Amino acid sequence: MNRFRETWSRLSIRKKLHIPVILFLLVVLVTAAFDLLVLRLYSGDIGGSLSDTACCETAQEAMSRETGAFRVYMQERTEVSRSDYISACGQTASAIAALPDSFDKIGQERFARTWNIRSSYENYVRLRDETAAMDTEEDGYLTRLYEVYDQQKYLKGYLENLLQLTVKDSMTVYESRLFLLSRLPLLLLLLSALLVVLAFTMNQTMSRAILSPIQSMVAASRRMEKGDYGGESIQAANRDEMGELASSFNKMRKATQEHIRTLQENQKLQEKVHQDSMERMELQSQLEATRLDLLQSQIQPHFLFNTLNTIAGAADLEDAPQTRRMIVALSNLFRYNLQTSEQFCALSNEVSMVRDYMYLQQMRFGSRVKYREQIQVDMDACQVPIHLLQPVVENAVVHGLTKTEQGGTVTLGAGFVDGVLEVRVQDDGAGIPACRLAEIRRELLSDEGDIAVHIGLGNTARRIRRLYPGGGLEIESEEGKGTTVRIRMPQKEEETYEQHTDRG
Repeated sequence: MNRFRETWSRLSIRKKLHIPVILFLLVVLVTAAFDLLVLRLYSGDIGGSLSDTACCETAQEAMSRETGAFRVYMQERTEVSRSDYISACGQTASAIAALPDSFDKIGQERFARTWNIRSSYENYVRLRDETAAMDTEEDGYLTRLYEVYDQQKYLKGYLENLLQLTVKDSMTVYESRLFLLSRLPLLLLLLSALLVVLAFTMNQTMSRAILSPIQSMVAASRRMEKGDYGGESIQAANRDEMGELASSFNKMRKATQEHIRTLQENQKLQEKVHQDSMERMELQSQLEATRLDLLQSQIQPHFLFNTLNTIAGAADLEDAPQTRRMIVALSNLFRYNLQTSEQFCALSNEVSMVRDYMYLQQMRFGSRVKYREQIQVDMDACQVPIHLLQPVVENAVVHGLTKTEQGGTVTLGAGFVDGVLEVRVQDDGAGIPACRLAEIRRELLSDEGDIAVHIGLGNTARRIRRLYPGGGLEIESEEGKGTTVRIRMPQKEEETYEQHTDRG
């Protein structure tokens, strides 16, 4: 039992959710198999008994028709009566031949009666045919005729007795199965009750494993919203994702509580210091205000850009063109990334930003990183979402080229395919393993979730789907050979031209 609980606690939530479904399907399959087995059993036994009874009744009725037809023929001797007589004889012969004669199936008594009937019928047929061929005036005709009548009477009695034996056996089979048949609804009811109990048990188990920790975390979050970080830790008996979440939540709450306590202690200490000296408080206040002003001036964009421009100017004075170009590229990247008022921009702006980014990477990694463009569209005429390409190119550099010792080349391409603008970012770096590639593709098709390694691709894919119905982001990769990301954005094609630029 302890081993089962240990195994259950280590299962992931997804596997735990699969278990009730599997159990339900198993119960349904077992129930269906049980029903089919019972139906097959009863249909075989009872159906066979009914078939045997029907054969006996058919033989008895055929013998009665033959007896009547024989009497009419012996009295009238017409073609019609002869035809009826011959037809009745054929039906009787067929019915008697069709009587069940399997010893293992019908038993010793019915087997003996059946062969007695067939033997008597053969003798009867010879006497019947000889009598039917005699003339009514011949000597011995009446004697033979009454012998035929007597044998017909005996055969009827034999057939009736066989029918009674068959009906008796059928009743015996039915009565032997009646007990189980009467108990079948109870068995099905018990199985249904077991299914209900099992479903209720699994529901309670899943509730304790998932819902209870979630409800506890919700209640704790509401208390934290009101400033109450105390209370008992969230308990999760299982070691699945919910257990990890509960543990992380407890750590977060404890760390936040400690941080708030530290802040409160610092505030009390600061107030005490302020109470000891008004001058020191004023001085500290002025110092904090000065530091705040300095911090605000440091994070303001124009201050950053002015500072970078000043450094670039100094690089010019010092005759350092490469340094100046790196500073200008970095400044352009900062300025472009701070543009949030517009949702779309010209493709040329995005390509210019990629050039600056790749230039900085080339300065960082040297000859290991190369950059090439294959643009076949009018970049100024094509509108694309702002901040579209840099995350994709950054993925190619960080996860593609820098993962290999020799580095590689990032190729940026753009063109119209069937009236759809397609932008391609390709690298010949490390590539992605097949299992990881399948996982990334699934997450790219989702509107939620996060891609741990290629997070920029997830954001870009969701933006493209929202902004371009029919558009999308596709990724192709082979481990050791590189990766290609294609972004498709339906829009009007106004002008295309060929522009090929290689950047080492």
